[in-house]
Amino acid sequence: MRALTQHVSSGQIEQGGSTITQQLVKNRWHPAQAADRSLRRKIIESALAYQVEQHWSKKKILEEYLNTIYFGHQAYGVEAAAEVYFG
Repeated sequence: MRALTQHVSSGQIEQGGSTITQQLVKNRWHPAQAADRSLRRKIIESALAYQVEQHWSKKKILEEYLNTIYFGHQAYGVEAAAEVYFG
């Protein structure tokens, strides 16, 4: 809500306000539009995140999130990052 208030008062997107579930939705199901920071995009992500939260446990959401985020050096996910950084 803080980020939304800032967006409305400034007339542009200035801050992030994503939950881990919203980030999962953005990274896993819509990676091509990840740079799109429009209000419309945030609303869509929020709606999809709500659906994910209705079907998956918090543990499952966190697991999926950690296995999809980029850790650098072409490593996507915790297992790949462990290989890259720790062999």
